[in-house]
This record gives sequence, structure tokens and C-alpha cells, in this order.
Amino acid sequence: MGLDGDGQAAARHSSSLEGIQILRAAAALLVVMSHTLLESLAAVAPPKSPAWLTAFGSVGVDIFFVISGFIMFYVSFPAHRPSVAPASFLLKRLTRIYPFYWFCVALTLGFWSLGLVPSIQPDRSILIRSVLLFPSNYFVIGVAWTLVYEMYFYLIFAATLYFSRPLVSLYGTSITILVLYALSNWAPDPALRAFLGNPIAVEFCFGLFLAYLFREWPNFASAARPLWIPGLALLVAAPMIAPYASTHFPPSPARVLWGIPAFLIVASFLSLKTNGTPLRRQMVLLGDASYAIYLTHPLTLISYAWLLKGSLTNFPQWPVIPFFVVLCAGFGVLIHVFVERQLIKGVRGLFRRLFTPRLVGSPLPLERPEELQTLK
Repeated sequence: MGLDGDGQAAARHSSSLEGIQILRAAAALLVVMSHTLLESLAAVAPPKSPAWLTAFGSVGVDIFFVISGFIMFYVSFPAHRPSVAPASFLLKRLTRIYPFYWFCVALTLGFWSLGLVPSIQPDRSILIRSVLLFPSNYFVIGVAWTLVYEMYFYLIFAATLYFSRPLVSLYGTSITILVLYALSNWAPDPALRAFLGNPIAVEFCFGLFLAYLFREWPNFASAARPLWIPGLALLVAAPMIAPYASTHFPPSPARVLWGIPAFLIVASFLSLKTNGTPLRRQMVLLGDASYAIYLTHPLTLISYAWLLKGSLTNFPQWPVIPFFVVLCAGFGVLIHVFVERQLIKGVRGLFRRLFTPRLVGSPLPLERPEELQTLK
């Protein structure tokens, strides 16, 4: 029996979501790998990770940004249903990002108070900007710079939702980001100037465009399946074409070239079919936990840095690095299950009872799985 139009759209969308979750898992593991390799350079014993390999994992950030643009468009303009209201959209995003992020900030400051994170210098300005996710040159959690871009993108995208038109959101968000990038040199604050002048925000627009193609062309996902081949080739070349030192504050305008292979790879995963194999289930779980893995892995790597100050520094690190990548992933999954999920449930329940009827006129709807698991 054939599927009707709504059934085909639902099947097409549900088949894509598992691919997106798997990519989110891969992106988180790539970032963890990059930072673990960076820590391993402190070892005395060779071999050392080459610069291109250390930087390669940074593409996880680009994949995250493309996925974020894709998911925001996809959940905001569901087929044959009204678009999401701006207030509802922002409320979901704020409750998704901030409560667990604040938990991680508090945890990091607790480690700092014990002398375990001496690199942090939390003066008043850094604390305020870190807690509120305002543009800054330093954060209590170093990887939080990406969350500032996420909030920046969410605010611009939410404003376009007032028009309830997919193309308005696609072009309105993209043009606004490009205009602000062009005007970045006139920003009064140095941190804001550096923030707006980083072209990495354009990668959210790649995701918006991808979601629009996926929404409008029923066969797009199947046609895009082979794009992982040029995407992977470009990924290998990216560290040499547009290199940078780490996932923190990529400086070059050429950095956006990393978004092109990320776009191709995300597109190629849209047609991935759902199955229940144990490996696939584990990857989906890692995808669900990717936000927790991303924010907590710097704390887990403190133990690696500490061990490298001792006798471990005299041994080759190639067998140690995978162990700490797995350790970071495992700790992130535990925090996701026992902390992050509970925070989201509790905070959204509170908003549902107290504030949502006054904000949007109806209770905050329960999240669909794909919305609940959206990154950062």
C-alpha cells in the first residue's frame, strides 16, 4: 500500500532524524578527539599528533552549526501545520540551552575553587558574559563561544518567524547575518566586533537552505546520498586550505570553507533509514547526549592533563587518547541521563505551569523527540 502525501513526508522526515542524531554523535566525538589530541601534545614521548589531525576534529563544530540551522527550520515549519510562534520558539531554545549550561558553569567554577582549573580567571566581566552568553574573548567554559553563536542565530531566526513564511525566515536570517558581518568593524565593543566579524555564523544559513531543499523537494534526500564522497574529500583538505589552531575562536574568513563539506555530509545523511541495531542505538544515544558531552568533556580532560604531569608523559599517547575520548563520551552520557534530561523536564514543566499561557496563549506543547534533542 502506498503512502499518501502526509505519510510520505512523515516517513521521509523520520528516516532523516536518525541520520541527524548519528551525525551529532560524530560531531561531538570529533570535537572531543581534537581537544584530547591537543592535550596529548604536552607529553614528552613521541609520536606527536600532527597539526592537521589535531585540527581535523574541529569540523565537528561546523557540523553542529549546519545541523542546528537545519533542525530549527525543520521544526519551525512542519508540513501542513502552522509555523511555530516566535515566543514559543524562543522559550524552548532558552530552556534547552541555559539551565544545563548554568549547571556546567557552576560545576566548572567548583573545580576552579579546588585549584583544578587554574587557566580560568573569572573576573566580574568574564562571569557576567559567560553566564549570559554574551560575546567575549574568554569564557568560564572555553567551548561556550559556540553557544553564543547559537543564541545569536536563534534571536535572528525567531524574529523572522513573525512572518510565518519559510522563505522569509531563510532569506531574512541569512541576509541579517551577512549584513551584520559586513558591519562588524563598526561595532563599539572589541569582543562584539570579533564576534560579528567571524563568518562561521553563515554555516547556520547552510543548514536553513538544506532544510528548505529537504522540505520542498521530496526526492532531495535520496539525490543527496552520494554527497558524502566530495564532503569527505573536502574535509580532508580543509585543514590544509583553511587551517586554524583549535575549535576556539577560528579567526580566518576562509574558515567558513569548513562549512561546505559539513553541508554536504549533513545532506548525505538525510536519507539514512532507521534500524534497531545495537551500534545504531548507541550512536543515537550519543547524539542525544551530544550537548552534555560537548560541555562536560573539558572537565573530564582535566584528569588527562593531570596525569600528563606525571609519569604518563614518558609513554606514547596513541593508546591513551582513545581511552579518554571514550571516557569523555561515557561521562557525558551519564550527565545527560541523570542531570540534563531532568533539568529540561523540570524547567519546561515550570514554565508550562506558570508563564506560557500568558506568553503564547496556550500551554507549552510537549516536545517531539527531534525537538527535545536539538543541539545547544
